[in-house]
Amino acid sequence: MVKSALFSLAVMICLAGISCKETPESWNKKAAQAFAAGNYRETIRCYEQAIGFDPDNLIAHYFLGWLYQLEGKPDSAIPHYKKAIALQPERKELYNRLGETYLAQGKIDEALAEFRKALARDADFAAARCNLGMAYKTLGKNTTAAQHLYEAGLLAFFHGDKNIALRAYRALEETGPARIVQELGELIEPILEEEIKGEQHLYRGEGREEG
Repeated sequence: MVKSALFSLAVMICLAGISCKETPESWNKKAAQAFAAGNYRETIRCYEQAIGFDPDNLIAHYFLGWLYQLEGKPDSAIPHYKKAIALQPERKELYNRLGETYLAQGKIDEALAEFRKALARDADFAAARCNLGMAYKTLGKNTTAAQHLYEAGLLAFFHGDKNIALRAYRALEETGPARIVQELGELIEPILEEEIKGEQHLYRGEGREEG
């Protein structure tokens, strides 16, 4: 009888909406499922729930920072990135993301500081090197920007990061000088050709749909 009563109580609790199995990990899993389904609002809700269970949930803080960054809500993103950094101060990606958020806000000095911290942990971190160049470009310091963008393009190419290589090259085209623009362009020529072919394919596809 006692077992029966306890089982009935457990059922009533679960029916009342209080899950017996909710953990930070279960909420992280629900968030990943929501993200895969393209439901970003639910993803955020699940990660917030995960933090409610575990305020030191690194995964939840990182992805909340990233999602709020994507939504254009830097004021909401920054505290989560800072918390993630406090939890794992050697993770270079966290400094880079925080720097990107500051850069989007126009807080260039803060952004530069974070990109430098990322590079202090990995001098070959192409994404942070590219972002550092972009920050100097925003300040109008084109010579310094070009140096970092050129190096970022080289690093990205040799690491196989096509997106960063292209981003660095396109920004370098706007800063010069022509000599290093040409050098980087010749190096990443296969990537540039691939980009052009992709654009041509997209254009032809759109033409067929219109026809």
